[in-house]
Amino acid sequence: MEADFRTAVLAHAPLAALVGERFTPTKRDQGGALSAIVYHRISGRRDTTQDGRSCLVESRMQFDFWSYSYDEVKAVVAAFIAATDGALGTTGGTNFKHIAIDSERDTWDAAEPGGGEQRVSLDLLIWHDEP
Repeated sequence: MEADFRTAVLAHAPLAALVGERFTPTKRDQGGALSAIVYHRISGRRDTTQDGRSCLVESRMQFDFWSYSYDEVKAVVAAFIAATDGALGTTGGTNFKHIAIDSERDTWDAAEPGGGEQRVSLDLLIWHDEP
């Protein structure tokens, strides 16, 4: 699911122009070029009905957006949110049914070389077919 979602949102040209291939799972290259996106799957809940499993999964994904300035990171977030609209449907082997923003947080990392980097974190709830 994670790789298919990455493929689906990077098909959105404005997002791809901002981050290129700097859209990685779990960590990013320290000191690497920005803007960048790092993603983590936080949880996955399999849906059930009275008849048993529905074959739907609600995955909570965290996306961390990094850039050198607040305006730059917010531009990446805006492009990503626009890209999620186009991610519904089937990409690879995953059928994406519903995508919703659960929360958004702004932070700043002063410990990074060069005086600090801006970060925004988004939690998405993504409903998709079970693999």
